[in-house]
Amino acid sequence: MGQLSVCYRFDIGPKIDSKYVMTSLIATLTHPLVNYLLASSFLILVIIQAVALDRPRSVLGWLFHQWRVIVPSLLLLSLAQLLLIALVNHYWLGFSVVLFLTYVIASVDHVKFENALTHFLWSDLFKSSDPGKFSELVSHYIRPILFVPISSFLVVGNIFIARFVDRPFASGLAGMESRVFALVGSLAILVLFSRYSSWANGTMNRRFKLVPSFNSQNYDQNVRLHGVLLGFVGHIRLVAVEQDRPLDYRADHASSICDVLNQTGGHFFVNTPDSSLHAPICETPQASSPITEPPVLPTLIIFALEAFWDITRIPGLTFTEDPFAAFRQDFQGDVRASCFAGSTANTEFEFLTSLSMQNLHDAACPFLHLQQDVPALPAYLKTLGYQTTAFHSYTRTFYDRDRIYPAFGFDHFLGLEEFLAAGQYREKGWYMADEALIDPICQQLDATSEPQMLYVLTMQNHGPYATFRYAQDEIDPQSTPIFDAHLAATSGDQQAIINYTQGVRDAGKLYQAVKTHLQASEKPAIILTFGDHLPGLGEHSGYQLMLKSGFAKSVQDPALYAVPWCLWANPQALQMGLTLTAESGEHACDFNALAPQLLHAAKLPLQAHHRLVMELQRQKNSPAGVSAELLYAYEWLQYDWLWGEHTIQI
Repeated sequence: MGQLSVCYRFDIGPKIDSKYVMTSLIATLTHPLVNYLLASSFLILVIIQAVALDRPRSVLGWLFHQWRVIVPSLLLLSLAQLLLIALVNHYWLGFSVVLFLTYVIASVDHVKFENALTHFLWSDLFKSSDPGKFSELVSHYIRPILFVPISSFLVVGNIFIARFVDRPFASGLAGMESRVFALVGSLAILVLFSRYSSWANGTMNRRFKLVPSFNSQNYDQNVRLHGVLLGFVGHIRLVAVEQDRPLDYRADHASSICDVLNQTGGHFFVNTPDSSLHAPICETPQASSPITEPPVLPTLIIFALEAFWDITRIPGLTFTEDPFAAFRQDFQGDVRASCFAGSTANTEFEFLTSLSMQNLHDAACPFLHLQQDVPALPAYLKTLGYQTTAFHSYTRTFYDRDRIYPAFGFDHFLGLEEFLAAGQYREKGWYMADEALIDPICQQLDATSEPQMLYVLTMQNHGPYATFRYAQDEIDPQSTPIFDAHLAATSGDQQAIINYTQGVRDAGKLYQAVKTHLQASEKPAIILTFGDHLPGLGEHSGYQLMLKSGFAKSVQDPALYAVPWCLWANPQALQMGLTLTAESGEHACDFNALAPQLLHAAKLPLQAHHRLVMELQRQKNSPAGVSAELLYAYEWLQYDWLWGEHTIQI
C-alpha cells in the first residue's frame, strides 16, 4: 500500500529532486553554446563601452561600478546572437552582425554626444520618412572611415573561420528543430527587452534594486548607469510617453486648475458637456483685456537661423570684421534653448506653441508624436486675418514637418522639394544656401496685399563644420580670425570656426537683403530673428573648445544654452508706434515666451496662454521666484493640450 501510495504521488506530481535540478543547471551553464554566448557577449560589451566612453581604461571602472547591469547586458547580447545564429546557422557570422550593429550604436552615440551633448536615441531613427535625406544628414557626422577597422576585422575573421576552423564556429546549431526553438525563444525575450525601462522602474526592481532605475528627465544618467546598449534599448519604451500624467489629471479637477490659470489675466474655461461637474469659467474664449488693433496688421517675418550665435563670445578670437554685424544693432538679448547643439524641432515647438520642453521628458521630441491639434502661433494669427507661410531649406519630411506645420496653422509650406522644382535651389556647404532663400521670400512678400506671417527655417549653417565643408573661393577673407595661442586650437578646430563663421556671415546677407526689401515696402513689417541652438564647434568635439577657451565652465553651464534673438521694424511699422522694447527687459527669456514678445512688439492681442507664459517669465526673473501652484497648473494645461482631452480651452 505504501508503494502504491508512492507511485500514485509520483504519477500526479513527483517530488522536486534538488540534486537533479542543480546538476541540470550546472550542465546548462557549462554547455559549450552557453559558454560561447556569454564569452562573446562580454567581449562585445567591453568593445562597445570602450567606443562609447572613448577611453578603453574607463571600461574597467564602469564594469566595477555598474556590475548590476552586466547580467541583463550579457543576456540581451546573447539573445541577439542566438537569434542571428538561428537565422544564418553560423556562430561567427551571428557574432559579427551583432558586434557590428552594436558598434554602430556606440559610435553614433559617442559622436552625437561629442557634438551636441545628447545621446543616440531610439527616436532618432524616425525623424524623417525620407530615409535618403536622413542618411545624408547622418553621413556628415558618421563617416564610413569610422567603420572601416571593425568591418575589415569582421570580414577577415569570417573568411578565416570559414576556411580553417572546424565546428562549432564555422557552422551553427544542429537540426532544424533546435534552430526554430532558438529563433522563437530569443525573439520572444528580445521583444520583452523593449520594456526594459518599464521593468527597471517597476515595483519589484525598486524594492530589491536589481538594476538602477530609469530617469525620464536625465537620459545622460541612464546611459552612464546602464551602458550605451541598455540605455538605447530602454529608451524604446520611454519614447512612447513624453510627459508624465499629472496625478490629479481628471475632468472634475479642471475647474480648480482654471481658477489658478485665470489669475494671470488670461481667460481659460472648462470645456465639458457635463455641466453638473463644473460650470465653465468663461462661456466663450476672449481676450483678457481690450487691445486696440492697429489699423493695418504688420507683416511678421520670423527667421529661425540654423545654429545662429555670436561667435565673437569665444575668448581668443579676433576678427577683422564683426561676423555678427548684420544683427548687432537689432540684438535684444538671449533666449534659453533646451539643448546645446541639436534638436531644432524642440526649439520650434516651444516658439510656435508657447509650451515648454521643461515639462517633457529629457529625450522627448513632440513633433514626432503629436497626434492632436495644439494652439499654435500661425493658427492664432490666421484668426486675426493673416496668411501664414513656412519656408525650410531642407526636406519637408524631416521631423515630420510636412505633417506638423499644417496642423499648427500654416497655409503653405515650401520645402527643399519646392525650391528644387522651381529652380531656386543653390547649394553652399552641403546644404541649400541661405542667400538662395532671398528671392522666394521677397516674391511671397509681394504676392499679396493681405497681412502675412512668414516663418523661415534655414539649413546652410547646420553642423558639422568639417575641414572640407566649403571650397576655398566660397569663404570670405573676413571669416578667418586671428587665433590666440591659449586656445591651443588644432588646424581642424580653426577650420571649423572659419566654416561656421562663413555660415553666420551668409545668414547675415539673407537678413540684410530682406530688411532692404522691407525698407522700401509701404506695408509695416517686423522681423524676429533667433537661433535654434549653439553650434558644435571643433575638429572632434562640439563643446571642448568652448570649455578650453573659458567661455563655459562645464557642460551644464547656462552659456552653452543661451542663443541671441533680434527684433527689427521697418519705417512704416515705427510710424505706427510699434515698440521694439522687449517686455522681459534685460533678463534672458525662455523660448516659449518669445512668441508673446513678438505679439507684444506688434501690439497684437495676446491669447490667454501667452499671458500665462509671460507671467511665469516675470516670476522666474523676480527674486521671489515662480509660484509652485501656477507652475503646476501650467504643466497640467500642457498635458491636457498635448496628450489629454482638451478639457481646458481659451
